[in-house]
Amino acid sequence: MSYMLGVYFVTGGLIVVGLVSVTTGSDYVVSRVGGNQTISLNVSQAGGEFRVGVVVNNTTEYLFLKFHNTDIERLNISRTWYRDRYRVRGNITSSVFRLTLYNVTTEDAGIYECQIFDKRPKVRGCKQLLIVAQNPSQPNITGPASAASGGSFTLTCSSSSRSLPPDHPPLNMSYTWRKNSEKIQGDGNASLNGPNLTVRHISREKEDNYTCQAVEEGLESDWSARHVLDVLYGPYTVQFNVTDDKVTATEGDPLTVRCSADCNPACTLAWLDTSKQRVTSGQREAVLSIPAVNRSLSDLYTCHVNNTHGNKSRNLKLDIQYGPQTVQFNVTDGKVTATGDPLTVGCSADCNPACTVTWRDTSRQRVTSSQMEAVLSIPAVNRSLSDLYTCNVNNTHGHKSRNFKLDIQCKSFRFVLTSNLPY
Repeated sequence: MSYMLGVYFVTGGLIVVGLVSVTTGSDYVVSRVGGNQTISLNVSQAGGEFRVGVVVNNTTEYLFLKFHNTDIERLNISRTWYRDRYRVRGNITSSVFRLTLYNVTTEDAGIYECQIFDKRPKVRGCKQLLIVAQNPSQPNITGPASAASGGSFTLTCSSSSRSLPPDHPPLNMSYTWRKNSEKIQGDGNASLNGPNLTVRHISREKEDNYTCQAVEEGLESDWSARHVLDVLYGPYTVQFNVTDDKVTATEGDPLTVRCSADCNPACTLAWLDTSKQRVTSGQREAVLSIPAVNRSLSDLYTCHVNNTHGNKSRNLKLDIQYGPQTVQFNVTDGKVTATGDPLTVGCSADCNPACTVTWRDTSRQRVTSSQMEAVLSIPAVNRSLSDLYTCNVNNTHGHKSRNFKLDIQCKSFRFVLTSNLPY
């Protein structure tokens, strides 16, 4: 409880007594529990002879007796909470009465003032409030639970003073903030203004933990509970579970490519083919799954990622590899060719990677060879040439062959017979 030390006139004298309730706006001193504190009262208006006492629970306990401005006598007291904890300081004839309390307790908090004993009017200037400082209450943090990356937010640290008496004038209360256990200095993107913390240009970290502490008269509160700020952001990059944007697959083999992105809230992902048709979609991850790759599939797929805070896309090039299925000639098989005429036959095949194409004659001798297409070129056909040529096509995924039959015919001649014989 709180009390007031009062000074009262008694039969021509004055009593300094008790602790009464607090009124704000008075001069005050602040002390911590266990410290020493001097109370200074202006008794110039109080008269020459007085007794000094303390009133607790409406009972007066006299501490000193002062006579004729010269003598002071310590009185016996029964209240142990004041015994041996006080001393009158300075010249006893002074107009300022100084009472020093030692080993201050919370029960010492209150207004110390002077009053005339019989009518109890207050003596002007004879008043001082003793505030006994206590640790502030554990703070609470109020503010948004989420904020968008790149934006700003403000948190407020709220704590109550527990110093006594409860209705004391406001004391200076400061605040300390931590982010993820590191102290915030209040520079750069963070600013401190009283109990408020404002953060600008929020980083993309998924979750930030903020705590605060209140400090009053050098006494610290407990740290607040964590305030978890959920940082919201769109996709920054799109990830594949393969190392490159180009994937090589062999025809007939299965293929699985996973697409994901770091987003908060989770992004919606969709795989689109070259015609922009949705192949598959999902939350947090979309899986492009092809049971058996074939050359008729789209060779380009796009993973599109989006949430309410942004969108991104990334292309995947599909390199489907396969061997030759058929061998093509650029002439009709078995074309009849006359002796002396030129002959050109191209041989090719659809392959990935490109096939090596080779022409061989009946003796298996290589006539010509090339990549993608080989051309059998005979400037002038003659009957000594091989009548059968084979085009061999191959890559790492397979091989094919096709024969070309050469039908060489002699050119026809027309003979005209003439005679000069007479009839």
